[in-house]
Amino acid sequence: MKQSNPKYRRLWLLAMFCLLALSNCSDNLEHDALPDGTTGLLSLSVGGFQILPSFESNISEYKLELNEEVEQIILHAKSSSNATIMVNSQLFSGEEELEVTSGINQFEIQVIKNGEVRGYRLIITKIHHEDSLARDEGANDD
Repeated sequence: MKQSNPKYRRLWLLAMFCLLALSNCSDNLEHDALPDGTTGLLSLSVGGFQILPSFESNISEYKLELNEEVEQIILHAKSSSNATIMVNSQLFSGEEELEVTSGINQFEIQVIKNGEVRGYRLIITKIHHEDSLARDEGANDD
């Protein structure tokens, strides 16, 4: 039996590696469209902070806890083309600085396209540093 040329074998292995690497990367890319006929967000984030759970277009409620010192956030939201985004009944440009006050701040986000409306909710709670410490210490009391 004749052995294959090592040069072609290396090229074949390199090509397979590249294909596998590219197929795994696609999960981390922002999608440019939702499934046909679906209205919703393509992305939602708060600059410098991690919302929970991580954004997925089919999840409608997100939470974020902030220290009391934070007075404003930068909200980023992207929808498919031809869709309108409203935040608390105000037209949203896709990236805006929003004020957060003490306690619970609730942002109602609506995506409107072709008469369909999809709603999301972002609940931001400002906590005192002492409240956070008490909660952390309570979690360790067993």
